[in-house]
Amino acid sequence: MGSNSKLVSAINRIIRGYFPKKITESPIPKKVSSASEKESTFIDEDVSIPYCGKKECEPSSSYRTPCSCVTKIIDAMADKFKDPGKFPKNAISDDESFHKFAEQTLHIGNVSPTRENIKIIEMASLYADTLNLQDFNLNHLLEIHRLVMIKDDQLAGQIRDKDVVIQSPNKDARQTPPPHELHEHLENYFKWFRAEINSETNTLIFAAMAKYHLLTIHPFGDGNGRTSRIILNAILRKSTRMPCWVTIPADEIAKYHAVLDIAQDNKNYNPYLAYVTDCIKRSVANYEDGVRLRKQQQFMLLIMAAIMIQNGSYVSAAVVYYLFLIQWQRG
Repeated sequence: MGSNSKLVSAINRIIRGYFPKKITESPIPKKVSSASEKESTFIDEDVSIPYCGKKECEPSSSYRTPCSCVTKIIDAMADKFKDPGKFPKNAISDDESFHKFAEQTLHIGNVSPTRENIKIIEMASLYADTLNLQDFNLNHLLEIHRLVMIKDDQLAGQIRDKDVVIQSPNKDARQTPPPHELHEHLENYFKWFRAEINSETNTLIFAAMAKYHLLTIHPFGDGNGRTSRIILNAILRKSTRMPCWVTIPADEIAKYHAVLDIAQDNKNYNPYLAYVTDCIKRSVANYEDGVRLRKQQQFMLLIMAAIMIQNGSYVSAAVVYYLFLIQWQRG
């Protein structure tokens, strides 16, 4: 009986390790103390700081010539984005990564992350993933928004016909383009989009700026942020075969709005690009850590099943092997 209870206890530990609670906290780096570590913090704790955290980072009104904070992040990930085979092998759509993206996207939009609302974000994201971005146009954008706002018949897939004022937590309210100018702004947006997707602009910068320009136009009465984050991910996943979803953490909303305000008010894109590319880097790192952990767990389960078979505990071995198959199917 003693050996059996130990086996049951071991299996329970495995089960707890294999079915962890969903991670809802943001992957924010812990506060550091050393000077070398502080240099890697792209947005200072003082969210009003107008640069990327380094004295040599001068304001840049051209996203094509970003500061060293941005280029270092891009260079660090260049090999993986040039060769998707360097990403850890896993399904192209990672469930945990997507759940975190959908949950945080809803939080930022002040929408409850219920199962139904997460499913709505999933529908819109899957539709965006099917698009040929070379042909991305207004009808595609309206359909993404319609899916995002599917519970609101009056707003879903409709260009706004009223003035909208954006209330940032860090500054005074900002007026968005009036409704009669929106079609012209959107026409210019899609011209810019099609030109940039065929240019030599780095994909990470292009994705970040596609999100930025859409937010600045603010074509919808609601759901602009959710729609823009879906487009950001669609560009990265379609252009680079990136297997995870990029999350902008909801509890970094003050930093997010601060860098967005600096870009919109001062036409200094460095802080915004540094922050968004850093979110991409962290999302990829979290994905890779998760894949490595699952591989380690799979190996551990196989070893445990083999030991159980050797000891004649065939039923327990079958349970453990079943857990291995579930984890293996996840990637």
